[in-house]
Amino acid sequence: DAPFAKNVALDLGVRHSQYDLFGGVNAYKADFHWQTIDAVTFRGSFEHAIRAPSLQELYNPTVQAQDAISVDPCEYNSPYRTGANAAAVAALCRAQGIPASVLPTFTYGVSSAPGIIQGNLGLKPETANTYSFGLVLAPKFDARMARDVGASVDYYHIKISGAIGNVGLDAVLSRCYNLNGANPSYSESNFYCQQIQRDSNGFISLGKEFSLNVGSYTTDGVDVEWHWGFGLDDLGLPENSGKFKIQSYISYLHALTVAGVPGFADMNYAGGLGDTGTVAAADGTTISDLAHPRWKGN
Repeated sequence: DAPFAKNVALDLGVRHSQYDLFGGVNAYKADFHWQTIDAVTFRGSFEHAIRAPSLQELYNPTVQAQDAISVDPCEYNSPYRTGANAAAVAALCRAQGIPASVLPTFTYGVSSAPGIIQGNLGLKPETANTYSFGLVLAPKFDARMARDVGASVDYYHIKISGAIGNVGLDAVLSRCYNLNGANPSYSESNFYCQQIQRDSNGFISLGKEFSLNVGSYTTDGVDVEWHWGFGLDDLGLPENSGKFKIQSYISYLHALTVAGVPGFADMNYAGGLGDTGTVAAADGTTISDLAHPRWKGN
């Protein structure tokens, strides 16, 4: 009840969680509330949250599948077989089982390969940092039909790091052959190369797909709410006749930026009118979303 401080409050919270697979993690928040006068309130918050991998993401049993691929890096006409690293790529192709006599004209010829999808016990929790601040207006008017008028405006910013996404066979193949520096020594023992098996003719006989902490989401925007209402008795009807109220929620999405595998361009889906599909078809990482128009209202 002090001047310009009718009500001031700070809420703090913390939660510690202990997991057998990834140890201890902390989530915490701070919410601030400052009511200067009856009609004007400022508010803000910061939250650090975690999402542990789901049981399916961790323990999904091995499921057979036909894995889609866009190109086998060992094909004679693939971009991997040209340039300064062409010899290293060819050596890795031979080490993986493609006969030397076949390699100069090797063609995969199909767009899929036998594969399996399985859980990954190496996943870590996703983390998110969220902050927001805004203004609430709740004026009190003496006019009979303006007793319930108010509005609020809030800005929000959310970033999820280490987002769990599916790594398809295309991504496994490209990283095995050093896309974005994933296998600089072109070693057959590289983690990604170990997920690929080839038959005696060099064709992929098994490709493993799994989930990894590969992505991030960053979004920010503004939410607006306003309302106006009055009792029907203010129009001369009997008391307890009911109430009229109109209310609207409007949201402006400034950005929704999704990043997949490091090295690929981030993509901003704000204003997208269709299914975003995959983060980047070339990297094989699938993070699906619905359409995200910049303006929404109810």
